[in-house]
Amino acid sequence: MDKSRNGNEMPVPRKRVYKNLDFATATRQKTAQLSPGNQYISYEAASAVVRRATLPADDLATHDASKGGGNEIPIDYLGPISFRHHDQRLTLPSIQYFTDEQVQQLYRDTQAPVFMF
Repeated sequence: MDKSRNGNEMPVPRKRVYKNLDFATATRQKTAQLSPGNQYISYEAASAVVRRATLPADDLATHDASKGGGNEIPIDYLGPISFRHHDQRLTLPSIQYFTDEQVQQLYRDTQAPVFMF
């Protein structure tokens, strides 16, 4: 157990276990929908993110989060999964959202010279 600032032992938070890859992917899609603004992530993109950020739940006890990385879960994996340790700041809402008009103006204003031969 870790120690808090006042020296007391802090319990290690339990990781949420998802029953399978499809359920975790659907949950990731739902998380995007619940975020502020007009957020969307396709099933394919959510699946890729989930497979890269999870590991089989049976491997939780032996997983060393300090080493990072790891193998991507195969798309046909059927067992329960859990997310590896991640930066909690990534779950905070963005401080800036653009309207569709602002995004379109950014596209128009972007200049990217191209060299063609």
